[in-house]
Order: sequence, then structure tokens, then C-alpha cells
Amino acid sequence: MCSFFQVIWTLENKLVHFVNIELSKMTGENPLTERLKPMPRKPIDEEIEDRIHNEAIVDAHGEEERAIGWYYYLDDKLSAAFPAKCIKRERTSPLKVGSVVSVKKMVPVEECYKRMLVTILHDGDELDVPLEQLEPTDDVDNDEIREAVHAWHYWVNQGYQF
Repeated sequence: MCSFFQVIWTLENKLVHFVNIELSKMTGENPLTERLKPMPRKPIDEEIEDRIHNEAIVDAHGEEERAIGWYYYLDDKLSAAFPAKCIKRERTSPLKVGSVVSVKKMVPVEECYKRMLVTILHDGDELDVPLEQLEPTDDVDNDEIREAVHAWHYWVNQGYQF
């Protein structure tokens, strides 16, 4: 004997299936498979791809090794403090687009297994914010810093993950 909830669940699934069939007849597309299509990536930049694979994640196997590879690559390249501008809003960060801050250093490696964070000086306080939120200001003449931050932005914008 079926429970009340099993009957409701079965009816709900049949209704969803019916709606999807009718929508696909009207539009020629299946809404279920349309949702599963991957987001298109931006064009591949071979120079940046090579830098990432040869310097940041060389010999990395698995998420943890890629995160650690990225961390030490960025930690090495961002060894000097530099001014940076906020280029996008993040819900977990108090920075506003256009704000200029001083990037001091990478946060400890233990904090960077999901995304790369940097310690900044903002209104007299040290805060940790995502690196993808920042870009070096125009007066930063250190090419290593510019290339490393640009490579990280490329990685994030391509939708790559550890």
C-alpha cells in the first residue's frame, strides 16, 4: 500500500515530466538537458595556459595539490606589497568596486584550499579578501605581480577549479 507522500511524489514527478514534454514540443528544446549544458568558456590563451601548467600547477594531481601549487606560485610572485583596485563586488568582502587598497601578503596556506585569499590594508584594518576581486593598479611596475594576478583571474574566469 502506498503512503500519501508516495502518491504526492509520484504525481509531482508525472506533472514535471508532462510539463517538460509539452515545453519541448513548443520550443524544440528539452528544458532538462538545456540546464545541463556547460557554460561556454572564454577563448583559450595558450601563453597563460602554459604559464599556469608549467609554473603554478606543474605535477599537481588532485584538488589539494592544485590548490597548494597555486598558493606557492602566487606567494612567490606576490612577495612585495602592492596597491590594487577592487574590480568586482563580493558578498563576503566590504570592498566596493573602484576602492584602492594595499595588498600585503597571501594568507596562510591552510586558508587557500577553496580560493586564493590575500591580506589587505583597508581603512587601517587588515582584512582577507579573494584575490580575484583585485587587480594591481596602473602604477605597479612589477611584471611578476601583474602576470601572476592576471593568470589567477584567467583561471577563475575560465571556470577552472582545483
